[in-house]
Amino acid sequence: MESIQHGSRCPACRHISCRIHSRYWRTLKDTPLHSMPVSLHVRARKFFCHQPDCHQRIFTERRPEWWNAYDRKTLRLAAFFRQLEMIA
Repeated sequence: MESIQHGSRCPACRHISCRIHSRYWRTLKDTPLHSMPVSLHVRARKFFCHQPDCHQRIFTERRPEWWNAYDRKTLRLAAFFRQLEMIA
């Protein structure tokens, strides 16, 4: 899976950058499908931030509708675990 967005917003200064620095593969765990574990392999991009007053020179694109920064699981799986905690 790879993003089709043209650019990404810098998390520090909120300006949009379209200049790609590099790409890397990221693995996220998702909710099981018929009791089988599911992993998503996402090709994420890193961008340059060219705002002169921004301290963030390179940043990774964010996908807040799928996962939080630094997470290894999708938001759907995190919500599933929270529901299990409430039951227990």
